[in-house]
Amino acid sequence: MRKLVVRSRTEGGDIAATYGDVLVFIYVTPRMDDGLEQMFALAEAEVATGPRGVFSCIHEGVRAPAPELRDRLSGMLRRRAESLLGVATVLRGSGFRVAALRSMIAGVRLVSRGRYPGKVFSESDPAAAWLAARVPHLAAGELADLARSLEPVAVSAAAKPHSG
Repeated sequence: MRKLVVRSRTEGGDIAATYGDVLVFIYVTPRMDDGLEQMFALAEAEVATGPRGVFSCIHEGVRAPAPELRDRLSGMLRRRAESLLGVATVLRGSGFRVAALRSMIAGVRLVSRGRYPGKVFSESDPAAAWLAARVPHLAAGELADLARSLEPVAVSAAAKPHSG
Protein backbone atom coordinates (compact mmCIF):
# COMPACT_ATOMS: atom_id res chain seq x y z
CA MET A 1 0.00 0.00 0.00
CA ARG A 2 1.27 3.43 -0.92
CA LYS A 3 1.70 6.00 1.81
CA LEU A 4 1.99 9.75 1.42
CA VAL A 5 5.14 11.06 3.07
CA VAL A 6 5.65 14.82 3.11
CA ARG A 7 9.41 15.04 2.93
CA SER A 8 9.79 18.81 3.17
CA ARG A 9 7.96 22.13 3.07
CA THR A 10 9.19 25.61 2.44
CA GLU A 11 8.19 28.42 4.75
CA GLY A 12 5.93 29.68 1.97
CA GLY A 13 4.06 26.38 1.67
CA ASP A 14 5.70 24.53 -1.25
CA ILE A 15 5.53 20.78 -0.62
CA ALA A 16 7.85 17.94 -1.66
CA ALA A 17 6.40 14.49 -0.97
CA THR A 18 6.57 10.87 -2.01
CA TYR A 19 3.67 8.55 -2.70
CA GLY A 20 5.09 5.14 -3.43
CA ASP A 21 6.97 5.47 -6.72
CA VAL A 22 5.66 8.99 -7.36
CA LEU A 23 7.38 12.22 -6.38
CA VAL A 24 4.84 14.96 -5.69
CA PHE A 25 5.73 18.65 -5.78
CA ILE A 26 3.29 21.48 -5.07
CA TYR A 27 4.53 25.02 -5.77
CA VAL A 28 2.47 27.91 -4.39
CA THR A 29 4.97 30.62 -3.44
CA PRO A 30 5.65 33.34 -6.02
CA ARG A 31 9.36 32.50 -6.00
CA MET A 32 9.68 28.77 -6.67
CA ASP A 33 13.47 28.65 -6.20
CA ASP A 34 13.31 27.31 -2.62
CA GLY A 35 10.81 24.65 -3.67
CA LEU A 36 13.07 23.61 -6.53
CA GLU A 37 15.98 23.20 -4.11
CA GLN A 38 13.80 20.71 -2.18
CA MET A 39 12.88 18.98 -5.40
CA PHE A 40 16.53 18.51 -6.41
CA ALA A 41 17.42 16.89 -3.11
CA LEU A 42 14.41 14.58 -3.03
CA ALA A 43 14.47 13.65 -6.71
CA GLU A 44 18.17 12.82 -6.76
CA ALA A 45 17.83 10.59 -3.70
CA GLU A 46 14.67 8.85 -4.90
CA VAL A 47 15.55 8.16 -8.53
CA ALA A 48 18.86 6.70 -7.39
CA THR A 49 16.84 3.87 -5.80
CA GLY A 50 14.62 3.11 -8.80
CA PRO A 51 12.31 4.52 -11.48
CA ARG A 52 9.86 7.19 -10.38
CA GLY A 53 6.95 9.17 -11.73
CA VAL A 54 6.80 12.90 -11.05
CA PHE A 55 3.62 14.88 -10.43
CA SER A 56 4.09 18.64 -10.07
CA CYS A 57 1.46 21.30 -9.59
CA ILE A 58 2.44 24.93 -10.08
CA HIS A 59 -0.13 27.44 -8.91
CA GLU A 60 -1.07 30.74 -10.47
CA GLY A 61 1.27 33.55 -9.52
CA VAL A 62 4.38 31.36 -9.31
CA ARG A 63 7.24 32.79 -11.36
CA ALA A 64 9.71 30.78 -13.42
CA PRO A 65 12.87 29.86 -11.48
CA ALA A 66 16.19 31.64 -11.78
CA PRO A 67 18.25 30.72 -14.88
CA GLU A 68 20.85 28.78 -12.86
CA LEU A 69 18.09 26.60 -11.38
CA ARG A 70 16.62 25.98 -14.83
CA ASP A 71 20.08 24.84 -15.94
CA ARG A 72 20.36 22.52 -12.92
CA LEU A 73 16.90 21.14 -13.66
CA SER A 74 17.83 20.45 -17.29
CA GLY A 75 21.02 18.71 -16.18
CA MET A 76 19.24 16.56 -13.63
CA LEU A 77 16.55 15.56 -16.14
CA ARG A 78 19.21 14.68 -18.69
CA ARG A 79 21.18 12.56 -16.18
CA ARG A 80 18.12 10.84 -14.72
CA ALA A 81 15.91 10.54 -17.83
CA GLU A 82 16.02 6.75 -17.87
CA SER A 83 14.76 6.67 -14.26
CA LEU A 84 11.72 8.84 -15.01
CA LEU A 85 8.54 6.90 -15.75
CA GLY A 86 6.76 10.14 -16.59
CA VAL A 87 6.70 13.80 -15.59
CA ALA A 88 3.21 15.33 -15.35
CA THR A 89 3.11 19.07 -14.69
CA VAL A 90 -0.09 20.92 -13.85
CA LEU A 91 -0.02 24.68 -14.46
CA ARG A 92 -2.86 26.44 -12.66
CA GLY A 93 -4.25 29.71 -13.94
CA SER A 94 -3.96 31.70 -17.12
CA GLY A 95 -2.17 34.72 -18.46
CA PHE A 96 1.40 35.78 -18.96
CA ARG A 97 3.04 33.94 -16.03
CA VAL A 98 1.47 30.63 -16.99
CA ALA A 99 2.52 31.15 -20.61
CA ALA A 100 6.06 31.98 -19.41
CA LEU A 101 6.16 28.83 -17.26
CA ARG A 102 4.88 26.70 -20.13
CA SER A 103 7.66 28.12 -22.34
CA MET A 104 10.25 27.54 -19.60
CA ILE A 105 9.14 23.91 -19.21
CA ALA A 106 9.35 23.39 -22.98
CA GLY A 107 12.84 24.90 -22.95
CA VAL A 108 14.02 22.71 -20.08
CA ARG A 109 12.66 19.66 -21.87
CA LEU A 110 14.44 20.67 -25.08
CA VAL A 111 17.76 21.32 -23.35
CA SER A 112 17.50 18.06 -21.37
CA ARG A 113 16.83 16.32 -24.68
CA GLY A 114 13.41 15.14 -23.46
CA ARG A 115 14.26 11.43 -23.32
CA TYR A 116 11.55 10.89 -20.72
CA PRO A 117 7.77 11.06 -21.13
CA GLY A 118 6.52 14.46 -20.04
CA LYS A 119 3.36 16.46 -20.48
CA VAL A 120 1.87 19.75 -19.23
CA PHE A 121 -1.77 19.98 -18.13
CA SER A 122 -4.13 22.66 -16.82
CA GLU A 123 -5.97 20.31 -14.41
CA SER A 124 -4.95 17.57 -11.99
CA ASP A 125 -7.34 14.81 -13.10
CA PRO A 126 -6.02 14.42 -16.67
CA ALA A 127 -2.44 14.74 -15.38
CA ALA A 128 -3.06 12.01 -12.82
CA ALA A 129 -4.63 9.73 -15.45
CA TRP A 130 -1.69 10.28 -17.82
CA LEU A 131 0.90 9.56 -15.12
CA ALA A 132 -1.02 6.57 -13.73
CA ALA A 133 -0.77 4.94 -17.15
CA ARG A 134 3.03 5.06 -16.78
CA VAL A 135 3.53 4.12 -13.12
CA PRO A 136 2.86 0.45 -12.27
CA HIS A 137 -0.05 -0.24 -9.93
CA LEU A 138 -1.08 3.42 -9.62
CA ALA A 139 -4.72 4.36 -10.04
CA ALA A 140 -5.46 7.76 -11.55
CA GLY A 141 -8.15 8.44 -8.95
CA GLU A 142 -5.83 7.94 -6.00
CA LEU A 143 -3.23 10.32 -7.42
CA ALA A 144 -5.84 12.97 -8.30
CA ASP A 145 -7.34 12.67 -4.79
CA LEU A 146 -3.88 13.01 -3.28
CA ALA A 147 -3.18 16.18 -5.27
CA ARG A 148 -6.55 17.63 -4.26
CA SER A 149 -5.79 16.95 -0.60
CA LEU A 150 -2.29 18.47 -0.68
CA GLU A 151 -3.01 21.61 -2.67
CA PRO A 152 -5.24 23.33 -0.07
CA VAL A 153 -2.61 22.65 2.61
CA ALA A 154 0.05 24.34 0.49
CA VAL A 155 -2.21 27.23 -0.51
CA SER A 156 -3.23 27.79 3.12
CA ALA A 157 0.41 27.93 4.22
CA ALA A 158 1.21 30.35 1.40
CA ALA A 159 -1.59 32.69 2.55
CA LYS A 160 -0.18 33.00 6.08
CA PRO A 161 2.25 35.84 6.84
CA HIS A 162 5.85 34.69 7.30
CA SER A 163 8.75 36.17 9.18
CA GLY A 164 11.91 37.03 7.33
